[in-house]
Amino acid sequence: MSRRLLYARDLHDGDILPAAPADAGTRDRCATQCVSMVAHVLREAGAIGYSRGKIGIQNLEALRATSCECYDTVKSGRSGLSEHRESAR
Repeated sequence: MSRRLLYARDLHDGDILPAAPADAGTRDRCATQCVSMVAHVLREAGAIGYSRGKIGIQNLEALRATSCECYDTVKSGRSGLSEHRESAR
């Protein structure tokens, strides 16, 4: 869930995401109860907050710490791809 929230943050270019916590897990086929439990743990840790259909990333470093290492790997790969595209122009 942390990885998905980080990806969503990158796409929305901000810390407020238009979704409820349960939406973050539906793509992973995770039960709503499971997603709610994870969201609660992340909220208790101060990484996120959520209310009325929005998730707010409150502590980016804490959220990154709970994400798998693949997020940083993919993000750095995307950066390299963007730089390669710019230099090819």
